[in-house]
Amino acid sequence: VESALRVFAARASAELERRVAEAAIRQAEEQYRLLVQNLPSIVYKGYRDWSVNFFDDKKIQSRLGYSLEDFSSRKLKWSDVIVEEDLEQASREFVRAFRGDKSYVREYRVKTKAGEILWIQDRGQIVCDEAGEIEYLSGVFFDITVRKHTDEALRESEKELRFLSSELLEAQEKERARLARELHDGIGQALST
Repeated sequence: VESALRVFAARASAELERRVAEAAIRQAEEQYRLLVQNLPSIVYKGYRDWSVNFFDDKKIQSRLGYSLEDFSSRKLKWSDVIVEEDLEQASREFVRAFRGDKSYVREYRVKTKAGEILWIQDRGQIVCDEAGEIEYLSGVFFDITVRKHTDEALRESEKELRFLSSELLEAQEKERARLARELHDGIGQALST
């Protein structure tokens, strides 16, 4: 009987430990989900073939218009949404990171499902296995469209300011030349008289 009680107590203790561990895992997962939802970015796990898993369906759908299912079913890969002219540069930056410290920051354009073009900043880390082969990418991307448009407007304003400044300098030089001629002609006539 005593032996049976010990076995029962050991099983009960193991069951209690398992339930406590499961509760701790559930709590950690919930905290992780809350953190990911409150980040101003979209968290992803990517793979060498450009397939990608996103961790927040609402963010990917609200920003790009695609559903999580579009990507998780592999019907759509990340390379399918990158603007074609930017794909080669994004690939080169990835290769440079792979040959270097395995971290990257890339800026490129993506197409939304509605056909809009967004600028994103993609920050990530390449995770390799023991053989040095790419296992997956862990990263986040931020929508930087507003910043890019603001930068472009600022560059245009600076260009216009430089043009107007050169026009002003040219007008000042013309006015100085005109005044110098008038003074010269006026003094010359006065002396002649």
